[in-house]
Amino acid sequence: MKMDFIKVIIGLLGTILLTTYAIYFPEDYKFVEKLGIIWNFIYLDILNINY
Repeated sequence: MKMDFIKVIIGLLGTILLTTYAIYFPEDYKFVEKLGIIWNFIYLDILNINY
């Protein structure tokens, strides 16, 4: 149970960081799109969801 909580916190922090970067650097939208795709795969892997 504790490990699941840590995984969710890591996932939320990563999502918040990516969103914050996208807000402050809108000119890097191509980079943010690529980072978003990579982060989605990492996040799904962290949560052990089959994709």
